[in-house]
Amino acid sequence: MPYRGKVDFHLHSYASNVTDYYAANAFAIPESYSEPLALYRTLKARGMTIVTITDHNSIDGVKELLDRGYSDVFISAEMTTTFPEDGCNIHVTVANMTEAQFSEIHRLRKNVYEMIAYVDREIENELRGPRGNRLAYFMTHPLMSTQNRPYGREGALSIEHIERALLLCNCLEAQNGARTKALNQLTLALLRSLDRTTIERLANKHGIEPKGETPWLKAFVADLHRVLARGAHAHRQRRRRLHPAARDSTRRRSRRPDYPRALGAQVALRRQQAQGDAGGEAGVDRRRRADALESRVRLRQP
Repeated sequence: MPYRGKVDFHLHSYASNVTDYYAANAFAIPESYSEPLALYRTLKARGMTIVTITDHNSIDGVKELLDRGYSDVFISAEMTTTFPEDGCNIHVTVANMTEAQFSEIHRLRKNVYEMIAYVDREIENELRGPRGNRLAYFMTHPLMSTQNRPYGREGALSIEHIERALLLCNCLEAQNGARTKALNQLTLALLRSLDRTTIERLANKHGIEPKGETPWLKAFVADLHRVLARGAHAHRQRRRRLHPAARDSTRRRSRRPDYPRALGAQVALRRQQAQGDAGGEAGVDRRRRADALESRVRLRQP
């Protein structure tokens, strides 16, 4: 009998400290200030039966929970992956992976076709062999790319990218609490409008084989996103919806005299992890995160 549970599939911890926003990176503002353990306790208090954290291109946050021995936690990450034709970046969340799978997915994310093909092969192997960890993936905020474009509009998200993504992904995020109601409604209307004729036309146009017997029937992921994420990307309207106690808690923590010291400890940890992966992409990524954290420490020094 299938396991039925409740899980939030889109939230970030302070491990998401290298964002896709130029201004946020310039001022060393992370996407989230949330501590993994605090997230875990809040999620369990709100009825989640299993827990994951989908940090950007990182599993450092969720690993903190696994290192504490929590058996109801699994590894996920929101991966920034690229269309190699023109450099357009989209976000694809991969859920329930192993550390080894994350390393390979991280290595392949510069090419969205190769990354998703790898995940599909891993899923196929799971179905043929003994019960595995059961990977899953979905495209987040399909109609919006948050990546910066170093060369103006070149590589920006277009209808062609969305069409290819609809062929690559059979599950998409239809509601994101950090996006406007109009954009969420448009996303849902688009997914519900798909039919056999449309998918076959897109497959012929882009030369991408659709997946499954009914690839026009998409699975949806709905995400509140505003409840737990208190990072830099929060809209003003979303912040107003936060309970006053949550806002006060955020203010109190940022004013704590030991806050720079706590960030400094994180910097040291990221530097140590980067040395272990000195020659790989994971090491480069961790060094970037350490640099961002170090900037936050300097900004908070009296």
